[in-house]
Amino acid sequence: MVNWFRRQQPNAAKPTLASLFAALDDPDTAATLANAGLSETIRLANDVDYQVTKGGFAQLLYNLKGEGLSAVEDMLIEVGAPRTQDVYVRAITVCLEQQDEYQRFLAEPFPTPNEVKHSLQLLSIEYFNGPTLPDEAAAWCSTIAAKYRIAGSGKTA
Repeated sequence: MVNWFRRQQPNAAKPTLASLFAALDDPDTAATLANAGLSETIRLANDVDYQVTKGGFAQLLYNLKGEGLSAVEDMLIEVGAPRTQDVYVRAITVCLEQQDEYQRFLAEPFPTPNEVKHSLQLLSIEYFNGPTLPDEAAAWCSTIAAKYRIAGSGKTA
């Protein structure tokens, strides 16, 4: 229960990830980050965090439908999120080891009970009991925000 409350409280890392994502609304900042090859990484990090926060690794992998899996891992490496990457790779391994059940999971509505989904939910519980993507990516986010002078409001300083 304590970990659930901790997850619901704002932390120092999350506003930085949110600030980078919000900065993409500013055309000049978005162009600068795109030219630096960072806008897709920021968008993907935000989407992965959103999906996992809302429905765990089951929701993330269900919504990805097997597409862009390597891009997610590359992003996790780039932003310095080794723990999140480890859980993500273990989630992919669950799917690979149970191909038929994984395909059923993807084919049926998300609320349908499924062995793969259950295993992914257990991994998600483990994930939320430690540092999450925003926590791990805090240093990367701070570096990017400082380098490109992105203020907390999402606008360039």
